[in-house]
Amino acid sequence: MSYKTKAYRKVKNGFELITRDYICSLAYEDQIIFRDTNKPFYLVASEDGPELTYNTKNRTFSFYPSFTGKYYASNEESATHKYCIEEISKFNNLKIKSKNSFGNVAKGEYVNFSFNYIFPEIILPIGDNWIKPDLLVYFREPYDLALKWNRILAIEIVVSHDLNGEKLKLMKDYKIPVLRIKANKKWGRQKEENMSNQKKEELKNWIKNSFQKGYSAEVLLDSKSKAYLENKVIRKLEDKNSLLTQKLEKSSEYISRLENEKSIFEDKLSNTRFNSNIYKTKFNDKTEEVKKIKINLKNILDFNKRLKKRLTNLSVVSLGIISCMLLIIYLK
Repeated sequence: MSYKTKAYRKVKNGFELITRDYICSLAYEDQIIFRDTNKPFYLVASEDGPELTYNTKNRTFSFYPSFTGKYYASNEESATHKYCIEEISKFNNLKIKSKNSFGNVAKGEYVNFSFNYIFPEIILPIGDNWIKPDLLVYFREPYDLALKWNRILAIEIVVSHDLNGEKLKLMKDYKIPVLRIKANKKWGRQKEENMSNQKKEELKNWIKNSFQKGYSAEVLLDSKSKAYLENKVIRKLEDKNSLLTQKLEKSSEYISRLENEKSIFEDKLSNTRFNSNIYKTKFNDKTEEVKKIKINLKNILDFNKRLKKRLTNLSVVSLGIISCMLLIIYLK
C-alpha cells in the first residue's frame, strides 16, 4: 500500500492505521473535520517519522509542502474571495442551485434565500472558542428552512483552499448549517494589490452578475433546531409526508407494472390485428373463388338445360321422321 493511501495518527495507546478508504467513507464535511482534528498524520508509527496531511480533493495523503511541523491554512485572501463576500453582503436575496440534496430540497433544485441581516466576517463566540465565517446570515425564507435552521446560515467561500475542519466541527457541534460556495476558477486567485482598477471592476461585475443569475452551492451540516424538533405540528407533517412518500413509491411501482402489462397487451393486440388482417385477406380470396365457382356452376346448369331442350326437340323430330317412314311403308 502506497503512503498516499495510508497513514498513522497518534492515539492514547500509541498509533492507529488510517486508510484513505476509511476517510472516503465519511461525509464530505466529516472528512474535513477528521483531517483537521487529527493532524498531523505520520508516514510511520512514530512521531519521529515524516508528517503527512490529507488532501480531500485528490483523496490522498501527502507530505507537507516545503516544510515539516504543524500545518496552518493561510490567512491571505484573494481578490475573488474578498469580492464574493462584498457582493453577497449587498444582496437581500440569494438564489442558489443545490449541488446536493438537503431537507426537502432535491439536487439540482433552485432555492431562494431572503435575508434579514448579513454580517460579513463577524467573530462569533462558540463556547470557549470562536469562529469567523465568511458571512453569517439571518434569513426568513424559505420558511421551512428558516424554522429548521433557526434562521441562521453560515456562508463559506472556497477559492484556493477548502474549509477548515476545526472551524467546521465547531459549527457542527452548535448546529450551524453551512452554505459552501466554490468560486469559479475563471475568476482567478490574484491578490487585490496586483490588479488594476479596471480589472477589479470587471471582476466585481462578473461575480455580481453570476450570483444574480443563480449560483451552484452545496449545504453542509443540514441540522435541525430545538424549536423545529419540538414542534409537534411539524413532526406530524413530517410523518404524514413520510407516509405519503411511501404510498407514492408504491403507486409508482404499481403504475410501472401496469404500464408493462399494457405494453405486453398492446403487442399481443398488434399481433392479433396483423393475423386478423391476414385471415381476412384469405377469407376474401376464398369468397371470390366461391363466387367464380358458383358462376361456373350456373353456366354449366344453363348449358345443361339448353342441351336437354335440344335433345327433346331432336327426339320429337326423330319420332316424326320414323312415323312418316312407317306410314310410307304401310301404304306401299
